[in-house]
Amino acid sequence: VSQSRYGLKGTAAAKSMDEYRSREYYAGFRPAPEWGFYAGLFDKPFGIRVVEHNAYSRTTPMLNMNDQAHGVLVHYTTPQFETAFNVFVGNLASDKSLQNKGVSGTFEYTVLEKNRIGMSLMSSKNDFLKAQAFALHIRSQLTYGASLMFEGGRVDKSPVSNAWKKNEYYALMQNHIKATRGVYVLNSIEYYKSSLDKNYRVCIVTGK
Repeated sequence: VSQSRYGLKGTAAAKSMDEYRSREYYAGFRPAPEWGFYAGLFDKPFGIRVVEHNAYSRTTPMLNMNDQAHGVLVHYTTPQFETAFNVFVGNLASDKSLQNKGVSGTFEYTVLEKNRIGMSLMSSKNDFLKAQAFALHIRSQLTYGASLMFEGGRVDKSPVSNAWKKNEYYALMQNHIKATRGVYVLNSIEYYKSSLDKNYRVCIVTGK
């Protein structure tokens, strides 16, 4: 299995094809329906992968749209539970000093058929920054056409060169409700708090 998406090296518009790079490519092998082994460039397994790239649950643990890393991944899944473990060495297309190396893993267990509860862990380090992340998450089907997702986590970040440390806390609650035939309402509530901030931040987004 392999696929490729393309993105810019930086935030400015590319002036030539040489400034493009692939965001994802990998090879995988599943010797049995439950087991999967993958190697290449892909997203790290951690938390709930919501589509909002600027959500606190993605930006805080540094899992944004350009944060893929080269590595190997082991995936195991059954109807009752699912787990994945990833060893990564950073994105080899970026500067060597910025390549985050580490491990990440996630685990989810099915409760009462329509609920998945889980936890995720991640540890990474480059030449400048060390980070440790932990999250608890749940995905539930409430009724037909209605669902609820929640993720709450903590990320500890500290520079390699000194003992300074920042603790970040975040939470995301998102529900999907069928209002009527062909019309769905999506609500998101986010929370963020840093040990360096005096105030917390709450963001509420509603869409159809």
